[in-house]
Amino acid sequence: MYVHEINNFIYICIVRDYIYLEMKVTIKDIAEKAKVSIGTVDRVLHGRGEVSQETQKKVLNIIHEMNYKPDILARILKTKKTFKIAIVIPSPGEENIFWKDPYIGIMDALNDISHFSFAINEFFYNQDDKSSFRDQFEKIFKVKHDALILAPVFYQESTDLLDQCSKAGIPFLVINSNIYHEDQLCFIGQDPFRSGQVAGRLLSYSYEPGRNIMIVSVAREKDNYNHIINREKGFFDFFAKSNADNKARIRKINIDATDDLLIHNYLSAEILRKNKISGIFVTNSRVYLVAKFLEKKNIRDIKLVGYDLIEENIIYMKKGLIDFLISQKPKEQGYRGMISLFNYLVMGRKPESEIYLPIDIITSENYDYYSK
Repeated sequence: MYVHEINNFIYICIVRDYIYLEMKVTIKDIAEKAKVSIGTVDRVLHGRGEVSQETQKKVLNIIHEMNYKPDILARILKTKKTFKIAIVIPSPGEENIFWKDPYIGIMDALNDISHFSFAINEFFYNQDDKSSFRDQFEKIFKVKHDALILAPVFYQESTDLLDQCSKAGIPFLVINSNIYHEDQLCFIGQDPFRSGQVAGRLLSYSYEPGRNIMIVSVAREKDNYNHIINREKGFFDFFAKSNADNKARIRKINIDATDDLLIHNYLSAEILRKNKISGIFVTNSRVYLVAKFLEKKNIRDIKLVGYDLIEENIIYMKKGLIDFLISQKPKEQGYRGMISLFNYLVMGRKPESEIYLPIDIITSENYDYYSK
């Protein structure tokens, strides 16, 4: 919601939980204090026309004293500028359910800033196909954009895209996975190393000596997913520093497919034949695929931890097969990404370089509060 009176002294801007309150100094206020005309102040501000050195110095001192800032909002509303934003995220689909939420968050933000003219161009790509990303890459620069939001998967290709944005003078930010580009406005998402540590602590409570703990990553070309790698590092770090260091045996497998049969074959080899697993940490939102396997094999004594409150995960949490979900707040990632660009482009406020979202632990007892 916005409340703005261009000619009044008080200006208020409210965007959900992000509230700004400013005392608005106008050209008229400066003119009255300097005892000159509004036109004179305008000429000093814009370097137009003849103004004596004495008057110019006096006006500039008052401008500095009153902390005058040009009314960006008035200028934007007057020119009716439309900001064009490129949204580059994986395609929301059955195998990528997670990506529906960041997109919804972006649309929610657009609704909240509807007083201003923002247009988005969506460039969805297949997160399992580099060529799909490259195809979108070529399309992005066919239209002049004022800013870009990127959810990076392919590290080198994403870096190349952002290098091009830098050369073109297009500001950008990244969500979900940080690739630390030197020119990015900010990163919005979770601290993956810390969330991996949290997952380690959750599984340590049910660890049984003599049994194994598994890390399962269900992702093609896992090396492209910087956040997954850092979650694994955080998980190992927790056990390396814990008292169970000399006891806990951690097995790590990567499943480069999302097909049920292939996943069942992978897990059968690790769980059924060895059958010494006390807990499994799934490093992304596809934890429901592992829960489906445990249900089919009627295995109930393995604790399961994964990510995100998507519908499929909720189903298995209700059944008691998923014990903990770690929320990445994907809607908030999209929402705050869009609002950060609004604040930068319209309000002239540069965001913090890293905006880390809370690491929330969701269980069957509290999931409904989050889902609502």
